[in-house]
Amino acid sequence: PISSNFGASDTGINTVATSASVSAIAANQLKETFNGQVVDTSKVVFTVKVGTTPMTMITTWNDAKTEATLTYEDSLPEDTYTVGVMNGTTNLGASTVDVKKQKVAKIEIGDTLAVDLPTMHSDVDGGEWPGDGHVSYKVLDQYGVDITENSLTSNINWKSPIGKISASKGLITISILEGAASYDVG
Repeated sequence: PISSNFGASDTGINTVATSASVSAIAANQLKETFNGQVVDTSKVVFTVKVGTTPMTMITTWNDAKTEATLTYEDSLPEDTYTVGVMNGTTNLGASTVDVKKQKVAKIEIGDTLAVDLPTMHSDVDGGEWPGDGHVSYKVLDQYGVDITENSLTSNINWKSPIGKISASKGLITISILEGAASYDVG
């Protein structure tokens, strides 16, 4: 019989990369995904261009050496990008990706509302009004990146029918308007 022994860290035989494809993963990042492992990442050269204009990107690799993230210093201008890949003297080809202007794509509101202790108000019956309510939120762009504290979120128009609403750094605060609640807390 024939048997093989692998070390504890061996998970199998890796396929060597022969091609790659590019995708946009953030407003300032492209990801090159290889169809196998790149044995020596120091030999890989990426050429990123918009039309004929080269773009300078910083490259980081995942641990498996199957994906390279190309990061630009700022948001990439909206355009079509061509990324060529050379592994030593082997041309792995070029692929293109459209990068769109960053935008708010989704707002996630937390499922737990925290309410401050009631406060006394001088209304007709002398009752207490609920304190301010607080709930977390997260704003995501079209790539699924958290942009909650990005300047794009300053244009969100928050509304509440029961009180004054404000939002900052991932926290919504609702201050109940006097008379908006028809119950006593106590």
